[in-house]
Amino acid sequence: MAVRKLDPAVVDARTGVRMKSDPTKIDPLKLKLGKSVARHDPRALLLASYVTPALPVPPASFDLTSKVKAWGMMDNDQIGDCTCAAAGHLIIEWTANAKKKMVTPTDKQIVAAYSAITGYNPVTGANDNGANEVDVLNYWRQTGIAKHKIGAYVSLEPANHNHIMNSV
Repeated sequence: MAVRKLDPAVVDARTGVRMKSDPTKIDPLKLKLGKSVARHDPRALLLASYVTPALPVPPASFDLTSKVKAWGMMDNDQIGDCTCAAAGHLIIEWTANAKKKMVTPTDKQIVAAYSAITGYNPVTGANDNGANEVDVLNYWRQTGIAKHKIGAYVSLEPANHNHIMNSV
């Protein structure tokens, strides 16, 4: 198979693109991305083992976000805690829909979980290398994040759209 080199004379179209200045928008080029490479735990439950033909077809769309008015960044615009911030956002969404009062984890609670999982030091900034989803899910199940625990989690087949829809 022949490999063709890219022509260095071709100008990358992205170099001339600049973000418009808008104080309500976050510049994605300045965000710290924190999700580590996926690692699969062989002990994780598989959704495919529990989905049966008797299960109804998932709806084409489903919105649990309408009751949430503010999500917050949970310091994910400053550090690579996106996996823990995602857990915090799920706590907001679930409690907004299942309880009388929505629970919003504080930035401090989310950073504390991120620190416990990764060794991140909020004082020095050391070890801000992101977290692995499996580590966050196991910590959330065993210890809890923002005083909330999950009972279990399952692994999905990413290419199976019905499994993804059923997991919501």
